[in-house]
Amino acid sequence: MVKKNVFTFVIMKHVSIQQFGTIFHSREEAQLIVNSLNNEAADLDFEGVSYMSRSFADELLVALKNKHVSFKMTNANTQIAEIFEAVSHTQTKKRFTPDSGEVLQFSSVDSLVAYLSAI
Repeated sequence: MVKKNVFTFVIMKHVSIQQFGTIFHSREEAQLIVNSLNNEAADLDFEGVSYMSRSFADELLVALKNKHVSFKMTNANTQIAEIFEAVSHTQTKKRFTPDSGEVLQFSSVDSLVAYLSAI
């Protein structure tokens, strides 16, 4: 049996992030960029972008993942690349979810103190 090579080609839409600005602070700005992609695979070109906040980077990565958009990032300066690297490490951390334990209410501080003394 002869094994055949299989190639997959993805056509990516080139998106100059600079068209949206050069400084990004908010999650809303990230959503604006993601919404402009129309779920198309994208080459996100960061040339000319001088700053982005961690919240922007986090939202951009989460929104792209949630919409199942394939992407690559190009021309990111060192600061931008480092922020994406740092944020990507927090994407897989399990966030604390409180259990559905009993909620106690106390009518006074004295009743709270009594309860806490008893446990």
